[in-house]
Amino acid sequence: MDKQINAVRFYGQAVAKGGVFLILALLSSALCALAQYRPIDLPKTLTFTKPTPAYDPENPKHKLGDFQAGIRVNVLGSQSDPSLWRVSYERYGQAALEALIESPDLSATEVEAYKRVHALISEFPLLQTLLETENPWPKEIEEQARQIFGHEKNFTLASGSKDSADVLTAKSPKSFWGIQPLASEIRYTDPKDPRVLIEVWNKGDAHRSRIRPTRARLIIRENLEKIQSAFPTMLQDPAPSMSITALKIQEEVFLLPNDLRVSLRYKSGEYLLLSLQSIRYLEDNKPGAFDPETFTQRIASKVTTSEDGHRYIDSIPMIDQGEKGYCAAATLARVLQFYGYPIDMHALADLAETEGRGGTRRDEIIRAMRRICNSTPFKLRELKDPDPGLLREKIEKGVPLIWFVPGHARLLIGIHPENSEIVYSDTYGLAHQYTVGDWVYFMNNNKEIWTLLPEGH
Repeated sequence: MDKQINAVRFYGQAVAKGGVFLILALLSSALCALAQYRPIDLPKTLTFTKPTPAYDPENPKHKLGDFQAGIRVNVLGSQSDPSLWRVSYERYGQAALEALIESPDLSATEVEAYKRVHALISEFPLLQTLLETENPWPKEIEEQARQIFGHEKNFTLASGSKDSADVLTAKSPKSFWGIQPLASEIRYTDPKDPRVLIEVWNKGDAHRSRIRPTRARLIIRENLEKIQSAFPTMLQDPAPSMSITALKIQEEVFLLPNDLRVSLRYKSGEYLLLSLQSIRYLEDNKPGAFDPETFTQRIASKVTTSEDGHRYIDSIPMIDQGEKGYCAAATLARVLQFYGYPIDMHALADLAETEGRGGTRRDEIIRAMRRICNSTPFKLRELKDPDPGLLREKIEKGVPLIWFVPGHARLLIGIHPENSEIVYSDTYGLAHQYTVGDWVYFMNNNKEIWTLLPEGH
């Protein structure tokens, strides 16, 4: 074995050779994963093509030696850090030896395949960064933004707070494959499902775009197919988290190295979107059955008190509708995202037959909400003749109220327990996240209030 791995101690035991214990000093170094183009599925066996460092499974910082070229090992699995594989070397007449190795870099092991797509990848800087960075899905959204967007001057806060950001958006999204997208953002609304979203085109912002969405879709699909075919995988697409069957989303999925699930979503005449997610996060956090009690406790925990004494629901994701007439779709999307469904306003605008510039008819958004309820555990209810006591009852339970005012839809998220001032939130960005109005303002503007709640809530 000492000819095949240049270390003679595993787990503190010396390896005998010719009756003489040959003791070599253990090499110690910090384990630094390459992570570039890391395979997303594990082979059963692996044959080394060059000397490969081996590390102690009990102390990954300690290098044991090198597996030499030509040695074949069994791959037992990956670690909590997916850049490390646990392998086993079978020895005749002796117990197998286990070690940790850095997962292979496909750009080095599949050289010809990598050469075929390298230029293509380099023309999509955001994708290239995620394929080549050591940790494509860091825990902190700011670290992710610096990796993808560069200096802090290149991105801005879109949802959350300065101390706890949920969404960061590129100020000037970079073009790729000759396509200039409308927006690029990093979304950590659900820390268990971080994602990068690229809004390539949508009907509401069509006047701002010069691309032809059908042609852009073909280019993106063709190029992603080439990259995926260069690094083929047997892995099945992990189940998406908490989908809504009422939304007929057309999606093409590509599984790429370094823990990347790329989803191309397209609806003719409506939108063209790219979503990049972590395969491992999706596999490790598959949603279970809906638990009304857990849900009720979770949303109620988001209620807090402002400095002025208003009781309000915190942490509702912000969605900026921009110049589009998407207030109703964006408002509904905010509620669903708060409830744990990663739904965007474009899919809801399609469901509600929203006009790009003209908005959504009242009957259509009500119909859309009913269809949403038919494929979720929620029921649609109207709050009739609301008074301060009824509004506070809902707010204290963490229930966002979908508030229709003349010509507009917004969320009612808070109320003052003494003077009945209300707190409402519009879909125009963070500057409109929290606005206070008195009770007279509420009575003069209230048209309808609706809630989406589980049965029996």
